[in-house]
Amino acid sequence: MKKKDSLCQCGSKLLSAKCCLPFIREEANPPTPEALMRSRYTAYALQEEAYLLNTWAENNRPTPPLLEQQEETLKWINLKIIRSSATTDAGIVEFVATYKVNGKAYKLHEVSNFQKVNGQWYYTDGTVAE
Repeated sequence: MKKKDSLCQCGSKLLSAKCCLPFIREEANPPTPEALMRSRYTAYALQEEAYLLNTWAENNRPTPPLLEQQEETLKWINLKIIRSSATTDAGIVEFVATYKVNGKAYKLHEVSNFQKVNGQWYYTDGTVAE
């Protein structure tokens, strides 16, 4: 029996196979900054370091390992997109990501910047909102 596909972790209410997984598996490219943001959130939740690094703008890309610093007790809970906009080659996504560490909930509120290079969107940097 085939395992039933679950809802995507990004909160889109779509099945993961129809949402972020094709991007993470490099079967397709995210068409918008918001799609890239959602897939990167899902990649963090699934600890898909290679995808995170591959979708980070080369001039700002951290040196691996990236997720080694992520605590084993960290669990990503929810993603809420506040706003998203894009031109042909730049975009922003403001979001709030909720996560738990040792059972205690925290929120990351960030405005992320994206750049399109050779037809592909990349995360460039972000500013944490207070």
